[in-house]
Amino acid sequence: MKKRRIMMVVTFILPLMAMAQSRLYEKYSDMKNASSVYISKAMMELSEEIFTKEYYIGKVSGQLEGIYFISSQHKEMKEKIKEDVLQFLKSGNYEDLIVHKGTGSQTAFYIKRTQENVKELIMTTESDKKINFIQLIGDLTLSDIKNITTYNNYAK
Repeated sequence: MKKRRIMMVVTFILPLMAMAQSRLYEKYSDMKNASSVYISKAMMELSEEIFTKEYYIGKVSGQLEGIYFISSQHKEMKEKIKEDVLQFLKSGNYEDLIVHKGTGSQTAFYIKRTQENVKELIMTTESDKKINFIQLIGDLTLSDIKNITTYNNYAK
């Protein structure tokens, strides 16, 4: 009886969690002056060579359910995205992994994890010219996260 109640609660909560994960992406997906990309698990199964200029994701693509990407170079839109990302991180109880502040730029990694694995990895980069928000959702280990590194130094 107890197991049945737990299963019912989990059944109702999982769809809500999925909605929350894509809410930020959905907000900016049709906005002027913002770019957005969603990469599904099916697409990752077709091609494991997933990378951006800064990050190589191919090594962990098998453990991912989806990737959400939001970007803008527009000054006002950058500020809106930055505000929303900060609110998103606070409301989701994400853990700081690393924050690097350089001259004119900032890069940060945040995770949400269970006791065993990381369920989400958030990567943000911001400079005077651009802001990027990348959200990886899946079942990752800390070793997997280590493998997501600068493309020029890792991928071959």
